[in-house]
Amino acid sequence: MLEKIKKIDAIKLTIIVGLYYLIGLNFTLVSKIYNILNISEGLSVAFIISVPIFFLVVFIFIFTPFISKFIAKPILIFFLITSSAINYGAYNFGIIFNQDMMLNIFETTTKEASSYLNIKLAIWLFITGILPSIYLLIVKIEYKPFLKEVLRKLSLMVFCLFVVLVIALFFYKDYASIVRNNPKLQKDIIPTYYIANSFKYIKNTFFNTKIPYKKLGTDAVRIQDSKDEKYLFIVIIGETARAKNYQFNGYGKKTNFYTSNIENLIYFNNVISCGTATAVSLPCMFSMMNRKNYSRHKFNFQDNLLDIIKNAGYRQIWIDNNTGCKGICKNIESYATSKISKLNCKGEDCTDAIFLDIFDEKVKSINGDDGVIYLHLLGSHGPTYYKRYPKDFSNFEPTCNTSDLQNCTKEEIVNTYDNTILFTDFVMAKIIEKIKRYTDNYYVSVIYISDHGESLGEKGLYLHGMPYAIAPDEQTHIPFMMWFSKNMIKHKKFDIECIKNKAKTGVFSHDNLSHTILYLLDIKTKEYDNTKNIFETCKKVN
Repeated sequence: MLEKIKKIDAIKLTIIVGLYYLIGLNFTLVSKIYNILNISEGLSVAFIISVPIFFLVVFIFIFTPFISKFIAKPILIFFLITSSAINYGAYNFGIIFNQDMMLNIFETTTKEASSYLNIKLAIWLFITGILPSIYLLIVKIEYKPFLKEVLRKLSLMVFCLFVVLVIALFFYKDYASIVRNNPKLQKDIIPTYYIANSFKYIKNTFFNTKIPYKKLGTDAVRIQDSKDEKYLFIVIIGETARAKNYQFNGYGKKTNFYTSNIENLIYFNNVISCGTATAVSLPCMFSMMNRKNYSRHKFNFQDNLLDIIKNAGYRQIWIDNNTGCKGICKNIESYATSKISKLNCKGEDCTDAIFLDIFDEKVKSINGDDGVIYLHLLGSHGPTYYKRYPKDFSNFEPTCNTSDLQNCTKEEIVNTYDNTILFTDFVMAKIIEKIKRYTDNYYVSVIYISDHGESLGEKGLYLHGMPYAIAPDEQTHIPFMMWFSKNMIKHKKFDIECIKNKAKTGVFSHDNLSHTILYLLDIKTKEYDNTKNIFETCKKVN
């Protein structure tokens, strides 16, 4: 008996792998299909029975070529481990592993990846990925002589195709109807969907056709009435903050307690993100492209807003407490927070309070020049929301003190997330308080805008990164705030009431950001589009 366990025929192994993918690693897909079948009318019993048979033969067809001498074990182990991790994300968080999500995964950092680790994930990976892999390492796969083995594989693949054709012959209309009415189903198939999108990422990143680099804003100049006229501009880039949980947006909790009474603070109610993940939204919001024509490939071969501002003679500093600037800050001075201060840090993990420790030092380093400082927050990055704020900011309780969100109640998850929003609000209020000291020498402005939102269990979804076309409002409706010093308002002749009214009623997006910043900084360039400047219709006439 033990000898039989230690040996297995290649064809038998192929069938077992197919069955395992159907039952063990695609149960999310299978359960969704049968939920759809339960509410569908006029379907025969034969069609319902055909569904698992169809997926089984498809999986067998896919894996047959890979279960070959010398390559079977490493390839199958790779598929099993990665499929197990994908299955965990899909089942527990409702994540869809499209091309943007694979971009996020490939560009993540060790610090970010470690925030997803927990006991449940370890057990899940061990049972569904590592144990089957251990069996593969131990077992001896038996093959027939080369030609006979090739014929066996071809015969099995032909048989699988035959079964698919028979099913199509009898039930094509039923399958077509199910697929047409439920286009998201294909995104749940493991391993085909995430493997296909991984190849797309690799192709687009390393094998895409190189295009000539496009310089932008080489004509950029700072319009200045006098040499004493200096700007100090702070851009705070939020992480994973959603507008739904903002007090300013009508939320029931006081999540904007610290900024709610700040004079001349303007909150924009209806602002939409460029993407649903940092790797997409961050470069997009600082590019000169619209969301509809943005592509990472084009972004990599042209200048961005920061390059144009640099051409106009501004001193710029990017300070990052997140996963990097995604290529935006490649031509300016930049720092990782953990490299310049250890206050408010545990190893590489720092709360955003670190910006308060280093802020004055970086402002002074501008040496009286026109300056822009970018603060890239860690904000509300999940699933370890509880690590994003100090313990004394745990205002909303009970909280979820684990990355395993499935073991927390909805109330605990939302409370913990709301604490991150409150702490970000505190940091922004303190930044404004600090920067007021510099209004004797500068016209001062502060902008806060999030890169994307977050799902907290609505419709069974958690975290972010859903394909944009089907992403819920929670992942795309973001907070956007601005604050101006009194001398800045007077200098720019702002009609504050007009701006506040526009902020309440207007609809804006990341597309407006670059052009609004160029206007606020008095930069003249052919790249500037006044129709995308939020303030265009709110200027006072002399």
